[in-house]
Amino acid sequence: PTQSAPVNQQIIRELEKFTTDLNRAMAQRDRAALERLLADEFHFVHAFGYADDKVTFIAEALEGPIPPSRPFRVTENMRLHADGNLVVVTNPEGRTATGSRAWATAVYARRGDRWQLLLRQGTEMN
Repeated sequence: PTQSAPVNQQIIRELEKFTTDLNRAMAQRDRAALERLLADEFHFVHAFGYADDKVTFIAEALEGPIPPSRPFRVTENMRLHADGNLVVVTNPEGRTATGSRAWATAVYARRGDRWQLLLRQGTEMN
């Protein structure tokens, strides 16, 4: 965001709930919930160099276990920026599916009365 500001506590609580809801939807293989939580333009750029769109990500989540996201907790090293209805989170404390350290980025958009995930990206840190 060009004119970003610190994210307020209400938005942090909403993103905490969002992450809990997303993890539950993936664990329960709940297609309808995943469709609501992920934006149509959603992309997941994996730390290993490939990307999934919304359709592919949901198909993979329904086929087998995808490791859940860590609970959304603000840490000292995270950077959160808000610009209207958009929040960008960068976190150098992320993890890949294999447990390697990764720089993680997530972009959330408020659409109507709910948040949707636009982008999740990880870069493995060697």
